[in-house]
Amino acid sequence: MDEWVLKQLRAQVISDLKNHISTGYFSQNLESMAFSDAFKNHEYLSIENKWGYLAAKVGKKIYFDQSENLLPRELAACDVLMNLGFLASSKACLNVCEQIEQKAIENGVSDGNSGKVANQFKNQHIPTYHMNIKGALEQYLQHLSEEEAKPYLSLLSEVSRHRTHKPQITEDILEIKPNFMGIGLNLNALLRRARRKT
Repeated sequence: MDEWVLKQLRAQVISDLKNHISTGYFSQNLESMAFSDAFKNHEYLSIENKWGYLAAKVGKKIYFDQSENLLPRELAACDVLMNLGFLASSKACLNVCEQIEQKAIENGVSDGNSGKVANQFKNQHIPTYHMNIKGALEQYLQHLSEEEAKPYLSLLSEVSRHRTHKPQITEDILEIKPNFMGIGLNLNALLRRARRKT
């Protein structure tokens, strides 16, 4: 996925949710999310990891908070934000795991399972988040004007072109997601089920 377009999409969904995200939320200091300066590009990777964690956390919180009176556009923006967060953190962690694996190979020592974790990020988690973003983005774009949606349409075709495996079509409305946030809502399964009943 084009990183520049993803950055624009981040700004767009955060703007849509500005009434639900406290000022300075993404500026908070989270030492535990920072990577050691021993890693190449550690500052950038730390920023991405922190942003991803915070985005996924607030996106999930707003999405599932029953007390929030969300407009349909805001609800769709929450889903996009949550998945953009998962993707950002996963990419940062993948980079760190690959660096650990490479250093271990160079020094002839065990990588402490970093290679296997990197493969999980690369072959499972990141492709899953790309597909989740595509699904969430398809819903979100329905709430934007044609002009607003135009910059993000390339993300939809890009995911289809670079798909590494067929997406799993499930009828389960609630899914256990392979990430640190637990469960997620499968809106496509919910829509298919609703259409069958009408």
